[in-house]
Amino acid sequence: MSYAAFKVDIDSWLARDDVAVTGVSIDSIVTLAEAALSRDAYGVMQSRSATLSINARSISVPSDFRSMIALYIDQTTTKIDYQTPEMIRLVDAWNDGGQTLYYTIESDTNGNPVFTFAPAGDPSNPTPAVMQYWSGLPSIITNGTNSLFVNAYDLYLFATLRECGSWLQEETIEARYDGRYNAALQRYNLAEQRKRYGGNAKVITPPPGVIV
Repeated sequence: MSYAAFKVDIDSWLARDDVAVTGVSIDSIVTLAEAALSRDAYGVMQSRSATLSINARSISVPSDFRSMIALYIDQTTTKIDYQTPEMIRLVDAWNDGGQTLYYTIESDTNGNPVFTFAPAGDPSNPTPAVMQYWSGLPSIITNGTNSLFVNAYDLYLFATLRECGSWLQEETIEARYDGRYNAALQRYNLAEQRKRYGGNAKVITPPPGVIV
């Protein structure tokens, strides 16, 4: 389904003769729905892998980064552990040299998210690291579609209808689709857990340092 067809579907579900939501503020409404989806939905198709070159104290995060799954030294099983921004500066490794042991997530002076490491990376001998992470959702407003829109249309529909209820100041509509959204989200996350872990359902919980 295209974004244009989605907007028609939204008006059809609302069945309002007095106002066409898609003719007023639909982009703003969908943006709010996508913000909730980005926080709530963790699917297999949103997991990514990337190689980092740790060559400084701090390096930029990937543009589509949402939260970390695991970070470890490339070609080894050595895990780089998370510390909070406050604690990482207190560990002995902060002032040491050698192999990177810890990372945190914070912002640079321009407000851009960065990974910060202890010990700091060596520009003359960078540490290659493999990062597994949850990626953000490309917006259907600008991209027309994304994997969640294709594979979990009900989530997109109910999340957007819930925000439509809020925009219309109709608590009944908002509550109705809040219930349907949360039920669909529970089914979706359970199905995604089964994809990752087989029959042994596990809770997918973002680690500390999530960027939303």
